[in-house]
Amino acid sequence: MTNRRSFLRAVGALGVAGASAGCVGVITGSEPAEFSSGTATVPGSALEETGYELVGVEPLEIDETFSVAGQERRVKVTNQLAQYDRSITLPTGDSYQGALFAVLTTPAIEVLGRTMNPVAELGTGELARRVLADYEGFGNLREEGTETVTVLGTETEVGLFLTDAEIAAGVTTEVRIHVAEAVRAGEDFVVAIGAYPTLASGEADSVRTMMRAIQHGDD
Repeated sequence: MTNRRSFLRAVGALGVAGASAGCVGVITGSEPAEFSSGTATVPGSALEETGYELVGVEPLEIDETFSVAGQERRVKVTNQLAQYDRSITLPTGDSYQGALFAVLTTPAIEVLGRTMNPVAELGTGELARRVLADYEGFGNLREEGTETVTVLGTETEVGLFLTDAEIAAGVTTEVRIHVAEAVRAGEDFVVAIGAYPTLASGEADSVRTMMRAIQHGDD
């Protein structure tokens, strides 16, 4: 998919923006408030079954200073983004690196017994809109419905969306996006997102298999 890395980074921005916004109002003290997540990944057995390959796992960091009640507070948040893709062949016979899967792990951020990361409160529609707002390769988002998939042992709502995307230079097609609500895993939240051209037969089952197989580092 054209600008694949930009899309995966847009998924990661969910945790970066959400974590910083959620904790600003309750942090006190002169030292920086630091929060880091563990890592959630898809095991090799599921990759072999679905044909996906690991692109990489990378930290996504934010280090910002905010003004709170007349005082400045520094917030440092580190999320983890696991990225996967695979080549797909369309009915035309053309092949593209057009199927993407990403797993974002972002810290729950508990302050005074309260969980402050707003990612946990976002529905699948808002998660999808936030991702696409940070990625220029998609347009005209349409809701297709919802389904339930077990992610990290939790029955999780997954939103299904359709959009139009350029999967290669000069090649635009309809793309389906699966967006799972955030799932609590230890001290983190995990969000999974898959995207692929609707013309790719059977790809929905592969995305469900990947979601069911997700493992969190603390489990």
